[in-house]
Amino acid sequence: MIIKVDESGTVEGLNSIITDIVADQTVKGLLILACDANGFVPDDLDERLKGVPVPLFGGIFPAIIHGKERLEKGTIVAGMSTEPDIHIIQNLSDVSVDYDDAIDE
Repeated sequence: MIIKVDESGTVEGLNSIITDIVADQTVKGLLILACDANGFVPDDLDERLKGVPVPLFGGIFPAIIHGKERLEKGTIVAGMSTEPDIHIIQNLSDVSVDYDDAIDE
């Protein structure tokens, strides 16, 4: 697994580490963990993420941890040597939905 961190929290920083990681032919998928304070919006990221040649998944969080450091701004990208099996669970923020069945699937 290859792990890179961009502490700037910029779109350019994210693009740079994605490019570096997917250049490695052993990478079969990406995990992207970003901080909410990065201010990423779909218009800035959608086309780039759609162009990534391997499956990717992740999320946006109030803070992320890298080593012993808590980051409130920045992004971690992990290049995985195994292709991830990705599933989408709709309406994840809806507290009235029972997710047990969706997770079991």
